[in-house]
Amino acid sequence: MQLSNNFLWGGATADFQFDGAYQEDGRGLSTHDFETDGSVQHPRCNTFKTADGQFGELPSSFFAPDSLPDGAEPCLYEDRYYPSHKAVDHYHRYKEDIALLAGMGMNVYRFSICWSRIFPTGDELEPNEAGFRFYDGIFAELEKHGRQPLVTIHHDEDGPAATPSTATCGTAKHCLSGTASAANTGLPLMRSTRSAALRLAVPTSATTRPTTTRCTICSLPAHAP
Repeated sequence: MQLSNNFLWGGATADFQFDGAYQEDGRGLSTHDFETDGSVQHPRCNTFKTADGQFGELPSSFFAPDSLPDGAEPCLYEDRYYPSHKAVDHYHRYKEDIALLAGMGMNVYRFSICWSRIFPTGDELEPNEAGFRFYDGIFAELEKHGRQPLVTIHHDEDGPAATPSTATCGTAKHCLSGTASAANTGLPLMRSTRSAALRLAVPTSATTRPTTTRCTICSLPAHAP
């Protein structure tokens, strides 16, 4: 079987599984930052603290996540490991990673943009330029190697608020306008069903409002014109 000349052969990553640097250059917290590692014997969980100071855990689930108890907020435990915090350090090593991808003959890189790098709390009127510089670097490196970016704006992460003007939609708006010349293909949503169901309120130290509704960028174009 012969593949067409424009067949896309590539690799895909999710920012919270790959980037690391979870508090660098103004990045805010997202729901995955409170998800621990796990094993068959000890599955992954989301950690939280109740209103009366008690610590608790909820099983991590892509399909049927539980809600936090009333008044509880996500909380980081000092004795637990949270994979998103360091991940594989793509934030500092993306040039090496893209060179490896190119060396394997892949012609496209599907990656996701972390909303909390662009709008750290969800209440900003303007995006965090340091966050954009990171993605500008990825676009430049892909262009250098002759590889195509495939951009996902929302990959299984809750933003901090539920109105169209907040983090996820704001990120979509700025990214679609700011990357039009660099990326002509987009996959805007990944696992939005889980994001609709997962009712983890990002703590007030990171944001001012919890999110309890589905991502609202579904109607935005999937790629730049």
